[in-house]
Amino acid sequence: MAEKTATSDIPDCIYINYTYPLATVYVYPVPSTGTLKVSSAKPLTSLATSATVLALPPGYERALRLALAIELMPMYGLANQLIMQMAEKAKRDIQKVNSANMPKRAALGLPAGFRHTSNILTG
Repeated sequence: MAEKTATSDIPDCIYINYTYPLATVYVYPVPSTGTLKVSSAKPLTSLATSATVLALPPGYERALRLALAIELMPMYGLANQLIMQMAEKAKRDIQKVNSANMPKRAALGLPAGFRHTSNILTG
């Protein structure tokens, strides 16, 4: 990168520093104006209390309920193939909807999910 402080109307490349819990996004050249829209999927890790209200997209409650049923079956000496099939279908349905909403290519022409190990600020 010849000039790290260059500006432009449209960036040519993007770098994402994946740190936990926050990632940092860098674009080059730095745009003189505009908006960068970022979408981020996060795992469900925990709830504050059992009374916490949780808003889930369509299909998630069913998939979670069926996954819980599968987890609990061995404790009761049960095995139900129909429940297992229903859980797999619920999971596939969610994956299908989620993959349809994912961009196929990033706006900059890079493959979706592209990860590069260099840092545009340090070279």
